[in-house]
Amino acid sequence: MAEKLVAIGIPSSKIHIVPNGVDTTRFRSQKKEDAVAKLSKISGIRNVLENLSENKRRVARYVGNLVHVKGPDILLEAWGELQKEDNLSSVLLVIGNGSMRTGLEQRAKELGIFESIHFIGARSHEEIPLWMNVADCLCLSSRSEGMPNVVLEA
Repeated sequence: MAEKLVAIGIPSSKIHIVPNGVDTTRFRSQKKEDAVAKLSKISGIRNVLENLSENKRRVARYVGNLVHVKGPDILLEAWGELQKEDNLSSVLLVIGNGSMRTGLEQRAKELGIFESIHFIGARSHEEIPLWMNVADCLCLSSRSEGMPNVVLEA
């Protein structure tokens, strides 16, 4: 981004790069089983966690606002393509809320992949590190971002 600013005429002496910060005492690798156990104590999500544990399913996660710039619609279409090959044996955790949620849920039903997706909703910042450890990978579908914190936290 700094190079682009210089290219459009901003003097480099006026550009200061501030790297993203991540609290590594909170966002650190933990055993999946430990994260599931901690999250299991929270009401309203136990059924999701039991489904993940019992079936030993591969788990992908999306963490972010459900808004256009974050591209959750792109992720949903890609997830639909993956599920054609995967036979719905993987699960996608969608953590976050936003203006696109209802439409995404409807689209997942249209694509026949709704049962492979758990729309978790917004979760507290304290819970997010646990959700990061429950899943096997992070999905980032943003249309336009530099280096989002969610990548560093993952």
